Amino acid sequence: MTLALINRHFWTDGAIPLTVRHVAKHVSRRGVNVVAFASDVRAEDSTESLRYVPVKFRRVKAFDLGGFVFAARLCHQLLAAHKRQPFDVMEVHDSTAFYGAWLFSRLRQVPVIMFMHACIFESGKRDMYPWSLALTYKINTRFYLKRAHCIACISQRLVEWAKKLGAPPERVRFIHEPVDTETFRPRVNGALSADCGNGWNGFPTSGNERNRFHPLPQSIDSYSPTLLYVGRLSPEKGAQVLIDALPQMLQRLPRLRLRLIGGGSQQPSLRDTVNQNGLKEHVEFVGAVPHHELPRHYAEADALVIPSLSEGLPKVLPEALACGLPIIGTQVGGIPEVVQNGYNGLLVPPGDPDALADAVVTLFSQHDLHHTLRANARPSVERFSWERNVGQFIQMYESVCQRIAVTD
Repeated sequence: MTLALINRHFWTDGAIPLTVRHVAKHVSRRGVNVVAFASDVRAEDSTESLRYVPVKFRRVKAFDLGGFVFAARLCHQLLAAHKRQPFDVMEVHDSTAFYGAWLFSRLRQVPVIMFMHACIFESGKRDMYPWSLALTYKINTRFYLKRAHCIACISQRLVEWAKKLGAPPERVRFIHEPVDTETFRPRVNGALSADCGNGWNGFPTSGNERNRFHPLPQSIDSYSPTLLYVGRLSPEKGAQVLIDALPQMLQRLPRLRLRLIGGGSQQPSLRDTVNQNGLKEHVEFVGAVPHHELPRHYAEADALVIPSLSEGLPKVLPEALACGLPIIGTQVGGIPEVVQNGYNGLLVPPGDPDALADAVVTLFSQHDLHHTLRANARPSVERFSWERNVGQFIQMYESVCQRIAVTD
């Protein structure tokens, strides 16, 4: 089987390019020939099982004009590459690029799968994009939902959105996005736990053994927990809500530290808020970091906070859990599908600084709860490893091809 894998970016840091790279890596190991179409790949880097086809474009934000240039050039490159090595199926991760794949599909009768990572119609997306870009993405979404041979949704919430917006129910498929459980593993005293896959997770949960690794403070005033945020600093991610909740957290946890990883449009205003409210000594703005450095930051933290107002399923969520980190997340998108309240994390309503502050204080003041959530974190996502779940991708490709063959 040969798969055409399509996204504007392949090597760029970001959640979707990372997913694309993982798909290419793991399905090619299972014998699928992959041809990756992206703007940042080089043909000379191709291997026997993974071929790269560069599709150049220049970014133009208004109405995503750059994306339409990419789509047009993509169709041309698909036609040329198909002559050399025919594809059995296409997988697209970019809504504007779908137009190029769809046109090629009409010309060569190759089925196309569209991955739905998020939904532009979610209320939390309202202020994320300029109006022209948001309008384009809304049109794109309705277009691909009605024309893709399969819509792969990374959360059940997105399945509901796809059907609500007009996708034929028989074409909508829930496919849990796997996590790299080899890279993201619990650490003990900075070292990788050798037993992380055997239920121990590197975080002992009983008696003196637990206290040796996580000594309990004599008082709440001497406890210095680190709360970690990883993501864009943009309105839909809820970072402003997190900063607004921080003063309430510090009333009960005076030595709490908040570390924010990521850049974005809100970073200057968030810094101003922190400085104006005298919170500078408690907040660290790290900025964007390479993805391979995240395990170290997870190891240095005591909990991950995801205060999002809108989500598909944030990649940092299963990664942090795989590292044994409990989650404090909002009840949006696919977050409640992974975070079980009181088992591997705590859930709060979106946009509520009071509830968020209460959850953080509860987690760090009730030490038995913190250790329980931490001990349950890794087991809650081990079943979602790439090794165990890459087969669902190949099964999806085969079922789409078989359905199209029967239709023809």
